[in-house]
Amino acid sequence: MSPSPRMKVLIVDDQSLVRQGLSILLNSEADIEVVGEAANGSQACDMAAELRPDAVLMDLRMPLMDGVQATAKILQANPTIKIIVLTTFDDDEYLIGSLRAGAKGYLLKDTPFAEVAEALRVVLSGKSLLSGEMMAKLLNTVHHPLNLQEPAAKSHSATAAKISKAVLSKLSEREHEVLTLIGKGKTNAEIAVTLCLSEGTVKNHVTKILATIGAKSRLQAALFMQEQSQSYLHHD
Repeated sequence: MSPSPRMKVLIVDDQSLVRQGLSILLNSEADIEVVGEAANGSQACDMAAELRPDAVLMDLRMPLMDGVQATAKILQANPTIKIIVLTTFDDDEYLIGSLRAGAKGYLLKDTPFAEVAEALRVVLSGKSLLSGEMMAKLLNTVHHPLNLQEPAAKSHSATAAKISKAVLSKLSEREHEVLTLIGKGKTNAEIAVTLCLSEGTVKNHVTKILATIGAKSRLQAALFMQEQSQSYLHHD
């Protein structure tokens, strides 16, 4: 029986010592292979397109292109790549921006190495690194639109609200209930208890909801729902 392929990882950080240290440590794992190191977001985008890694460890503040912009660009080109943000401080603006762009979670740079490796395995299994508590905290700090590429201009808000209502109308009543609970930061287990459903059924609903509203993650779905609530308050 042939061994399972190693997880391909791209490391992105403007500090060479951080890149080299992570590369040495991660390459020592039997199931992980560092396929590239990038010093800024622009280089990361080029290397991600060329190397097609399974996962990216992404620094936030970098020259030429920051981690938020790089995350959005990489996932736009290849949404299957799993991105974990690396940060050394509690920078809500950058952190929220990267998560809204589709990152699967974040780690502090002083996180023990074993936890970094395990975090990569977690996101590759299809899970998020965000706890319900962290998701709720992030949702409570959101003041910007989901689309990172457009300014929050008032002239676009009414049109955006109409488009969002059209998208929501494609959901069934049950799916709308699930999305509402996602918008409150609830986990699949909590949603299952609230709606008297199995977790498997909830997971199926979440999958369809994400596809319908065009979200890359449940965090984006939660942000989408919160923004619709704010739009209704201003336009209904």
